[in-house]
Amino acid sequence: MYTVLINNREGMVHAQLPHQFPTQKGAAPRVGRAVILMPGVNLVDSKTLATLMENHAFKALFETVIPPSLAPEQTPEKVGKPILQIDRSIGKNGEVEEKAPLQKLSTAQCEAMIRETFSVDLLKRWTKEETRGDIRRLLVEQVERLETGGESKGPASPAE
Repeated sequence: MYTVLINNREGMVHAQLPHQFPTQKGAAPRVGRAVILMPGVNLVDSKTLATLMENHAFKALFETVIPPSLAPEQTPEKVGKPILQIDRSIGKNGEVEEKAPLQKLSTAQCEAMIRETFSVDLLKRWTKEETRGDIRRLLVEQVERLETGGESKGPASPAE
């Protein structure tokens, strides 16, 4: 199972799993894997998220709200929201299936999730797995928007 985790910041959030210290004498410790959360929707393995939640600094990101800023790049809708949040609109735990995570969601839930997803690789994977035509169209449009930098691919303007 994956948990739908929303990063409300304009930038990435970095986290690290705990280091592993072997019990064998002379064996080298293994550095914990880094987890990078992109802005918008992220699918995080539920077990990995449970491990990360044991870290108090990571857990604080769910309580720390985004303060207002005069920076022009700040999205006003994000002010006052926590830096990280679990999308509970899709279920109590915000969990979806590993294979075809959009299948059991309503069209409105899918649309909201797609609008907040900025990972082109994830969107393309969902496009391959999705069978509903209207949801596939939304996925393709979001991929095009991200790949073109938000520019419209409509007809060229007439020459003057």
